[in-house]
Amino acid sequence: MTSTSSLAGKRVLVTGGSGGIGAAIVRRLATQGATVAVNYRSDKAGADELVGELRDNGSTASAFPADISDMAQTHELVGAVVSEFGGLDLLVSNAGVEHFGALETITQADFDHLFRTNVAGQLFVTQAAVAAMTDGGRIVLSSSVSVRLAVHHHALYAASKAAIPAMVRNLAPELAERNIAINAISPRRHQHPHDPLRPPLHPPRTHRRTVPRTPPLDERTRPVGPTRRNRRRGRVSALLGRVLHHRHHHRSRRRLELASWRISELAN
Repeated sequence: MTSTSSLAGKRVLVTGGSGGIGAAIVRRLATQGATVAVNYRSDKAGADELVGELRDNGSTASAFPADISDMAQTHELVGAVVSEFGGLDLLVSNAGVEHFGALETITQADFDHLFRTNVAGQLFVTQAAVAAMTDGGRIVLSSSVSVRLAVHHHALYAASKAAIPAMVRNLAPELAERNIAINAISPRRHQHPHDPLRPPLHPPRTHRRTVPRTPPLDERTRPVGPTRRNRRRGRVSALLGRVLHHRHHHRSRRRLELASWRISELAN
């Protein structure tokens, strides 16, 4: 693909990139000229379909299987991407697992699974990516607005995602010494509009409560110049949108747009 974008020729790894927010991020980065590695754990068909779509549109992309909750597989994943693409310029750590459950139902296995994936997985994929990156690398991790909102039966998930802002803020000065910027985004949950198995996000009394509005893209701050972009480290961007809980389709579509847009901004 021929592109004048600042991402042209950039080599990107997106974990959990075969569907949902991850796939939206992959598509946006590819349209901006990036060479994209689409990581998946079990959805090989989804990853292959997405890679085929990107290649048909003239982009360069490949699918890479790995379970990021396994440290060894995570390092092997980054090694495979570097081997095929010749390096790594941007990591988008999107893979994660969710959990809903009342306090008394949480088990040790639940805790281990969430923290091994949502915390350790993001830490060790960052470790592997940093070792492969050169001057000017970019890393974006995934937190959640559940860290700031009271969501019904979501305590374990929120606790795992709360570790990410702390990780980002503490790694930012360390990685700045190598001119690698690390940030995080906190999107709201992506939910299929017709999925009846998903529990409500809020108790009944707050079912129709709106969340704070995120300004449209054209109302955001002016484009930031390259010098200032290079100093943008350690931020956690909350992506909320103004929506009612029952408007599933528009909410989910807006969430994908906001998350993928913010990732592409942080990549520059």
